[in-house]
Amino acid sequence: MISHQTNSEKNLEQYIIGLTGNICSGKSKAAEYFKELGAYVLDMDELVHELYQKNTILKYKICKNFGLRILNKKLEVDRKKLGIIVFSDKSKMKKLEEITWPYVRKESKKRIKDKKGIIILEAAMLHESRIYKKMDKNVLVLATEQEQIERLIKRNNITKEEALKRISLQASPIDKVFQSDYVVFNTGSLDDLKENVKRTFASILLDYLEKKNLSTLE
Repeated sequence: MISHQTNSEKNLEQYIIGLTGNICSGKSKAAEYFKELGAYVLDMDELVHELYQKNTILKYKICKNFGLRILNKKLEVDRKKLGIIVFSDKSKMKKLEEITWPYVRKESKKRIKDKKGIIILEAAMLHESRIYKKMDKNVLVLATEQEQIERLIKRNNITKEEALKRISLQASPIDKVFQSDYVVFNTGSLDDLKENVKRTFASILLDYLEKKNLSTLE
């Protein structure tokens, strides 16, 4: 992943955007719309799950810290079993992030190396892991807590209390608003969300082109 660099060092062919949103905010749907508009989207959460299965050293470190009970019958990391452990304890969630993110950063850099234009890195824990500081810009998808609760209960078939516990493990959306450059509201229909994404993408594209042209002229 890139870090903030001087114009002479920066790859002007890439504009890397962090995309996040608390659980069941509509982040993934927003990512789909950004992709339709021409952005290259890398789902870092899916990348994590891929690494869980393919990276033997990472799997070993996770088992060492959370026990062999997180493996399924095929000796693969069972995301649900791991989730039960980390979603009940913030310290365990933080430990999992510390173990996992170095591998995610390395792999994500490889995957975007040859990409050009607007690149969106979609990640649920973008702010909690402090990776948002490495982005050119950050986008937050925002829904109300009540909408999150209803969607989470429906999606995961859990109780309201369990849904609230999972929501509480993520950083406050208010804090994330102040750490973001753009906020995409998802408090209406999918058509409303799509229009909000279009407006945000247009602003990002304009900002990218302006910076790229100015940097090239310097």
